[in-house]
Amino acid sequence: MRKIPQLSIVVFFIFLVIGCNQAREKSSPGSAMADSADTAAISSSAALENGKDSTRQFIRTADLKFKVRDVLQSTYDIEDITSKQGGFVILTNLVSNIDDVTTTAISADSSLESTHSTLSNTMTIRIPNTKLDTTLKEIARNIGWLDYRVIKADDVSLQILANDLTQVRSMKTEHRLTKAKNSKAGKPGETVDAEEILAGSEEQSDDAKVANLSLKDQVQFSTVNLLIYQRQKIGRASCRE
Repeated sequence: MRKIPQLSIVVFFIFLVIGCNQAREKSSPGSAMADSADTAAISSSAALENGKDSTRQFIRTADLKFKVRDVLQSTYDIEDITSKQGGFVILTNLVSNIDDVTTTAISADSSLESTHSTLSNTMTIRIPNTKLDTTLKEIARNIGWLDYRVIKADDVSLQILANDLTQVRSMKTEHRLTKAKNSKAGKPGETVDAEEILAGSEEQSDDAKVANLSLKDQVQFSTVNLLIYQRQKIGRASCRE
């Protein structure tokens, strides 16, 4: 008769251990549930390249601020992710900000100074536009608390077209001006005027070309601005007067 209660107790403890392990898995920061939640938080359709519509060209940018466990380790991880995705880091600014300093008297001639500081890093990375969404999802594994994320996709196809048309018009103008200048080579005043107009047209064409190169670079490589920070730390030091 005594074996039945003992067996019941053993079975009860087995189910208790299994239940605790399952609870730990669900609450673990590194669990699949946590990872999927972080990924969903920063992923967006605006970060996806749509190959079906070739008439539109988007400049994609992302701005994120989030808390991490360790700023240095997250910085290294983000730099590694950036490199693996074919991107590059153009800014990293690691700063320890002093938030507050308090002094508490311990005795007549000594005191305790407490310094509250927060370590943060401002980063800017450039990522191939086809890898932006993948990069953001990988960065998400560092997120402890997300303050904000802003993802934008600006269509610049009309700006690029306008710059192309400006270059075409400038080339036609330069051709006409060159012919007019050659036909009036014997008239110094008119030649000088033609030279000035021609120089202005060439400058306009160059500006349009440079503007297009800048736009196409931003289309090909998305810009991601990151501000990461960790939990405030307190440093204490005793001082004698």
